[in-house]
Amino acid sequence: MEIHFRNCRVHTMNRDRPIATSFAVAGNRIGPVGTDPDSRSVDLGGRTVIPGIIDSHTHFVSYCTDVLSGIDLGPACSLDEALQILSESRCEDSEGDEWIRGGGWDKNAWPGDAFPNRLDLDAVIPDRPVALYSRDCHALWLNSAALNTLGIGPETQSPPGGSILRDRGGEPTGILLDSALDTARAAIPQPTDDVVKSAVCAGSSVALSQGITGLVSCEGALAFRVLSSMARHGRFDLRTWITLPEDALDAATTIGITGGLGNDHFRILGLKVMLDGSLGSQTAYMDDPYAGASDTDYRGLLLHDSEQLQSLVTRAAALDLPAVIHAIGDSACEMAISALEALGRPDLRHRIEHAQLLRDDHPGRLYRGRIIASVQPSHLGDDIALMRRHWGERAQRAYALGSMMEAGVSLAMGSDVPVATMNPLLGMAHAAFRPDGRGGTWYPKQAISLYEALRGYTAGSAFAVGAEGRLGTLAPGSLADFVVLDRDPLEANSPEELLACRVDSTWVDGREVYRCEGPGLLGHRGS
Repeated sequence: MEIHFRNCRVHTMNRDRPIATSFAVAGNRIGPVGTDPDSRSVDLGGRTVIPGIIDSHTHFVSYCTDVLSGIDLGPACSLDEALQILSESRCEDSEGDEWIRGGGWDKNAWPGDAFPNRLDLDAVIPDRPVALYSRDCHALWLNSAALNTLGIGPETQSPPGGSILRDRGGEPTGILLDSALDTARAAIPQPTDDVVKSAVCAGSSVALSQGITGLVSCEGALAFRVLSSMARHGRFDLRTWITLPEDALDAATTIGITGGLGNDHFRILGLKVMLDGSLGSQTAYMDDPYAGASDTDYRGLLLHDSEQLQSLVTRAAALDLPAVIHAIGDSACEMAISALEALGRPDLRHRIEHAQLLRDDHPGRLYRGRIIASVQPSHLGDDIALMRRHWGERAQRAYALGSMMEAGVSLAMGSDVPVATMNPLLGMAHAAFRPDGRGGTWYPKQAISLYEALRGYTAGSAFAVGAEGRLGTLAPGSLADFVVLDRDPLEANSPEELLACRVDSTWVDGREVYRCEGPGLLGHRGS
């Protein structure tokens, strides 16, 4: 059955025909665009239609299990508030699991800007191991019971690219940074797959309500197992591209797993390589030392040297796996770009994830190397105060969307959830308006238009996963993933106007998978 949608403003993201007032859906494909209906039709009452949003960078399963189903410390504005949330939540068990899990705490939003410690946790939960991820997922807060269970003590050495923070007496404080998290993750019991699937179902409902129809999952074996199973059995409406972690490269080589394996609902994207840390934990790897650091030579943490990085991307390319490199600091971005320039293979659509602080020559080199910048503009709202504090004048080169757009760099946009909210409208607001929290604009020359921001979440993200022509635009023959909004987001004149937009319905494969229950619900279908 072909259905026509009429009386609407369609942003097709197709440069040949950017605007239309009607379109058709035939099965799971977009039919004629801009033609008069000759079959059953839906009057959209002047609403706006955009292609389905593809979130180009998520830790979706972690969001579902640690935030939606775990203890969410995101609302805490102080250590005391975080401990109060923990105290109220400690009796809520999950499947008899003795570990208490959660995340979202942000020491940068707390008075004093200091990491919490195990003694703080011991005061409210002394008897059960507690593991709480920071908002940026680059730090883990443990209590004494967790440290003892994991065997982390005064003699435990920090791994390369990571740190076990210690007090003046040499005792671990309970904070692990970057690669030091790896051993803890492996030792902490995971929830059962059924528990995770239930959490993922709840998370997918949230994503669909925000117009997200696809996502890239930058996670490990648990996410791969659960998301592939749910997609295979038709229990997951979100299209998913998943990256393989570095520790899976040997197995992928042995088995012969290659990039692009899968279908339009679940596909292997590339190899995720962690190169440095984050701004939030002050572990992003910098050209110059952090401003105000007690160690005046401190430049952050590097998880691989140049030789190791080159080996990883070369081995991945042999399997046709694009490199998906996490790089935030300017020195890390330099290493990532140099490695991909030396490798070549631009056909693989290599990506640098975050690319938060660039050197002046980086946009041009990204363009010439056909390297995609996978960026998360919504982080800007959280990072401005941190950049002022830790990066100083260098911050004028941060979130350089304008420079990259001017250079012709392919931008793919995402959220990095649970580090930031999934809401793509918030990301668009920061990309286009760059509010500095003081009534001004944060380096306005780096702002891009709302159209280009929306394109980054649609056609740009589709290109980054190799799905251009099938997703990211509304053109005849493309897959029928689209979102109906109550107003036109591209007419917003402020972040507030943009965030006031409401998703009325979300469609995947020509099926309505979300419908707003509030005012403005789509009316009945008629001729």
